[in-house]
Amino acid sequence: MKVTSAAEGKRLGIYLLIPGLALLMTAGYIAFRELRFRTVAVPAIGKYTDEGGSPVGGGRTIFTYYITYKSQGGGSYQFIESGVTEQLPEGKPLDILYDPSDPKEARLSTRDGWYLPRNLGPAGFLFTMLGFVLIRRRSVHSSTNSPETTAVK
Repeated sequence: MKVTSAAEGKRLGIYLLIPGLALLMTAGYIAFRELRFRTVAVPAIGKYTDEGGSPVGGGRTIFTYYITYKSQGGGSYQFIESGVTEQLPEGKPLDILYDPSDPKEARLSTRDGWYLPRNLGPAGFLFTMLGFVLIRRRSVHSSTNSPETTAVK
């Protein structure tokens, strides 16, 4: 009969709790930044001046674009949009969002800024909950012949 001690359970719980909390904090930070950006961002029209692509296998290419736009104040700015999985139409205007207090912080309006929080948050929650459960758990007998499961005939 193998017995898992409460100390071993607590140690494993801590090993799960620490990355779980780190994932939750990272997801929260990214979500906060995205929410802040979405509340202050204003739309503009831009165009890409240069592009590059890198094949990633399976016939897929990841594109990088150098996009220029004019702010509401009339200044001209450029930003790099990388990690785009679809090729943008050449010569067509692009809808972008930018922060008027920091016009260099801009992105395509179609970009999903919630991707990481949506994926890191549940993973962090799962690790954190498992860590809490293991920390709070008592000693557990892992044999099917333990006194609790053996019937007396």
